[in-house]
Amino acid sequence: MSGRRWRGLLAAAMVFSASCYAEEIADLRSQVERMQRCQICGQRQLQKGLALALCRPPVRQLIDDVAQVCKREDICLDQKIATLVGDADPTHLGRFVAMMSGQAHSVLYFTPKDTLIDGLEGVYLQRLKRTLQPQPPWLETTKFLVVSNLPPAPLGLPGASKLSTQDPQVARAERRGLQIIEKILDLSFPGGQKLRREQVLHWVYSFSLKKREYLNPDDSPPVGSDLSQSVWVFRIDCATPSEQSEPLGCEDCQPPPALRPL
Repeated sequence: MSGRRWRGLLAAAMVFSASCYAEEIADLRSQVERMQRCQICGQRQLQKGLALALCRPPVRQLIDDVAQVCKREDICLDQKIATLVGDADPTHLGRFVAMMSGQAHSVLYFTPKDTLIDGLEGVYLQRLKRTLQPQPPWLETTKFLVVSNLPPAPLGLPGASKLSTQDPQVARAERRGLQIIEKILDLSFPGGQKLRREQVLHWVYSFSLKKREYLNPDDSPPVGSDLSQSVWVFRIDCATPSEQSEPLGCEDCQPPPALRPL
């Protein structure tokens, strides 16, 4: 066999070999991309499952229902909160404290002059930091609900059930909540993590203890304050994400038929 013919055959073999390798590499790249996409889809599904497990159904219902009726992003003053609390509470008595007590939370109390009792570095703020810690890690569904309490409106007044920032009591309750929100947004956590404003929900909502409803010792008001001058901060891990769409291609990540439940 002549050298020229040999070289021609060798070149053809190399071209054929390169073409085969190119197809294999492209196929491997496609498989890796699919695995990465399915990993993201699996993580999303796992977080949704965790979110359902980390909240009692009434809490999830309340958070989602209020999110639907509240239109302002910075604060929720909708008069329907009390109605929605009554709907979500299995007893239908509007027992907000009892319904939410199972969530990780901190209660902060203010003086009649709206200054934080115990100061900005005292025991209340230390409890708040522990509530906010990303342990377990924050999820896409994690929100922090800040509820500013205020005295109930006198019965019989027109429009008493509808809150307005023009009401001095409402304005004061809002400012108390904003003091806490500014503080928690300023905190830094391990790895430089910080809360984002969109993770914080702010309600101004008047609530009191109902029949057979009690405060835990850590939640009780200290001398010089009252439940109506409190700001409650709850960690809520089951809020429905604002972006609920699945990544593209998740339908291709279903388990094989033999592995699916009957």
